[in-house]
This record gives sequence, C-alpha cells and structure tokens, in this order.
Amino acid sequence: MNGNSSTNNKGIARGVAVSAVAALTLGITACTAGATAESSPSSASSVALGQDPSQDVVDLYTDRDTAVAAAVDALPAFIEKALTQTGVPGAAVAVVSNGKVVFEEGYGVRDVTTEELVDADTVFQIASLSKPLSSSIVAKAITDDADLSWEDPVVEYLPDFALNDPHVTEHAKIADFFSHRTGIPTCGGDDLEDVGFDADYIMAHMAKIPLASFRDTYQYSNFGLTVGGEAVAASRGQTWVETAHELLFEPLGMTSTTVVHDEYLAADDRAAMHARTGEGVYEQLFDRDADAEAPAGGVASTADDIAKWMNMVLANGEVDGAEFIDPLVLAKTYSAHSITGGDAKNLLSRTSH
Repeated sequence: MNGNSSTNNKGIARGVAVSAVAALTLGITACTAGATAESSPSSASSVALGQDPSQDVVDLYTDRDTAVAAAVDALPAFIEKALTQTGVPGAAVAVVSNGKVVFEEGYGVRDVTTEELVDADTVFQIASLSKPLSSSIVAKAITDDADLSWEDPVVEYLPDFALNDPHVTEHAKIADFFSHRTGIPTCGGDDLEDVGFDADYIMAHMAKIPLASFRDTYQYSNFGLTVGGEAVAASRGQTWVETAHELLFEPLGMTSTTVVHDEYLAADDRAAMHARTGEGVYEQLFDRDADAEAPAGGVASTADDIAKWMNMVLANGEVDGAEFIDPLVLAKTYSAHSITGGDAKNLLSRTSH
C-alpha cells in the first residue's frame, strides 16, 4: 500500500480498495501488485497482468481516472449478480480511490424476516476484519508512545500471563502474537469462548495449551492476537475497548464502529446474523458474541466507517495530509513475517507469507 497522490501511485491496484460487508460474510481487498522499482511516476497508468506471478507491468487501456470510473460503473451489476448467485441476503460496499470514497451503496436486506434494506450505514459484525483494524490501533499506540514497540514481550505488560513453554512466555513479542507465530494452535481457546468464558478466564488458561514450534510455524490464533491487543491496552492502563475508541475510531470519525457486542445489538440499523442452511438459503439461527476475542473478531462496523480506515492505510498513515500513524510502524501490519508455503520446484511460483 502506498500514498494516494497521483504522482506516487504504483499501478491502479495500489490506490483503490473495496469494502464489501454482507449479512453472512465481509471481505476487504486492497490489491498491492504494482510496478517495478525502476518505474517512473508514469507507472500510475500501469497494472500487473499475467497468469504467472512474475508481476509483469503493462500499460492500462486508458488513464487511471477513466479506468476507475469504468470499474465503479460495472460494480453494481457485479454485486447484484453475486448476491443472486450466493443467496447472501445483503451487502454494503464502499470503494475508495486517491483518498476519496468514490462508491458507497447498500444492496439487499439486512434481515430476511423483516426485509429491511441494507444501506452504507448498516452495522455488520465484521469477524476477522477486526484483526487488521486492531493492528492499526496497535500501530497508533506505538506511534504515540516512544517506549512501546512491536518488539516488546507481552509479559512486560501482562506479567501474570503464561503460555505452555516458559521460554515462549518470556520472549514472545507483541509482533509474534499479531503474526500468529507463537505456536498457539489454530483455534486454541475458541472452544472456551463458544461455551461462554470471558477473555480473562481464557487468557488465564492458555498455559494449558501445547504449543507448536515458536516462530517456526504459522498457526492462525484468535486468542493469540487477542493477547497482543490486551498487552497494548494494558501498557496504557486501559481496556481494549477504551484503546480502540481513543486511538482509531474517534479520531477517524468511525462513529458507528464498536468492539462491544451489546452496542452492536443496540444499533437500529444493523444486519442480523444469518446462517446458510441450504443452496442459496439463509436463516437467523445464531447470535455471535465475540467480546472475549474483541481484538481478533469482535468489531462491528459499517461500509462508510471502514472506508475511512482504508483511506488512512492507503495514505501510509496520513489523515487530511498529516501523519496519523508512523508509516514505518504501520508497514509492519502488512509486511510478511512468516513463510507459509511455496513450490520450490517451480521457479515461477511465489512463496506464500
């Protein structure tokens, strides 16, 4: 991701992001394929192309603004087709480009029983999109506190916290927990959340979970990331709820965003949770209270609010032309930290991170 000035964009894919919030799922895409290091400012009219991941750069068929406008014009039909094909009840979609919201619409319904319509201000539970939002919150905390770092061990701020291995307990950093490389197994602790235990209880019992190899393996962990977030909040003498609102939601004007389940339930314009029960059939069967893992999966937000966050990230941490988050600190949130796959026999393959 890079800045949004017309002379600094390295390919159309770097400056445009789309947020789509659905009654069942939410996706966000910020494609970062772009020009080579030798490219000049004229590369704003280039885009990566090709089936092989060699990232060839070719000229766009037209100028950037025309290309973006054409894509936005085609988007409504694409969204409506996707909802028809999948049966997903509704979606809210926002597109940002060059620091502006260029598209923002709601589609379908937010509740299959009442058939109330989705709009750009409909609040959705956004599940694991909470994670990149939380990483921005941590990056802001580090920017504001010279004594705080991604490299700080979490036990510096959570002295009673422990994992199954004393060495990992002592050395695991905030960055390790946010990049899923502590060795906590995938879904470790999730079952305790499912039966109603809170964050304090689950974190107090994580020492009972056997660990994989420290920093040598990638294990997607909701409660690992939650530990990292709670450590940052503790460094400030706050709860995670207070830290999230003070550092990100309030400064960016994300007035409809929360990490408290009861606040989501209190929103008048909110999407109900739907479960897929058949081919293209969705029903309201469950309620998901993710307060216990708020940094990892507890955020509820709107397409309009997410667009504000996307604009900040795509501007390298700037808001209204001024630095909001140190760009080098923010860069840690979308840099590779673990190798997770690749085909060593195929020189054209790209390693996964």
